[in-house]
Amino acid sequence: MSSHDSGLPVPQQNDDLSQQLSLSVLVSRLESLVGRKRVSMRAVVEVAGQAALLPALTLLALMIVSPISGVPFFSSISGLVIVLLSTQLLMNKSELWLPDFLMRREIPGKRLATALRWMKRAADFLERFTRGGRLAFLVSDRMLKPRLVICLIAGLCMPIFEIVPFSSTLLAVIVLMFSLSIMTNDGLFVLLGTGMLALVLALALTFGITVAEALD
Repeated sequence: MSSHDSGLPVPQQNDDLSQQLSLSVLVSRLESLVGRKRVSMRAVVEVAGQAALLPALTLLALMIVSPISGVPFFSSISGLVIVLLSTQLLMNKSELWLPDFLMRREIPGKRLATALRWMKRAADFLERFTRGGRLAFLVSDRMLKPRLVICLIAGLCMPIFEIVPFSSTLLAVIVLMFSLSIMTNDGLFVLLGTGMLALVLALALTFGITVAEALD
């Protein structure tokens, strides 16, 4: 949506945030965009419908994990959108706002059609894997903001590290796990997201040490 578009109410509590569109429904809605020569970020965000913020965050993360991530700068643009969506969720905003220059960014429609097959399989697998209420202490209200902050930081790092192979994909997996934990109230996704976060930090540390040694 552009800065001239008004969004729709955003649920304020964690219990409400979990009452959202399923991931498979979101992916199915993307099928309405297949056939277009170019697909804008605005169109992708708008398929989230009434429950705009959290589903859009989850859908974008899944798209970055998919083969669409090979489109130049898609991960960077999506990362910036993830930052804005996470910020608005943290601020309990009642309307979705995204700048028009981001919403005008486009990807080839053929790349979306190809990636949709992968995304459908991934969404179906994740939904079969989900158990609402599992490890409930990890998805309590007090754990909501820390998860969104991690999503925000991961999105912020995507434009910075896109030149590093697979870095954006790993960061997107973190966002996907934490946003899914909010959508489904499944604490196992928090554990998976935390594990991926630890892996990314370890890889970043190793990379930094390697670069430092090479410069000596």
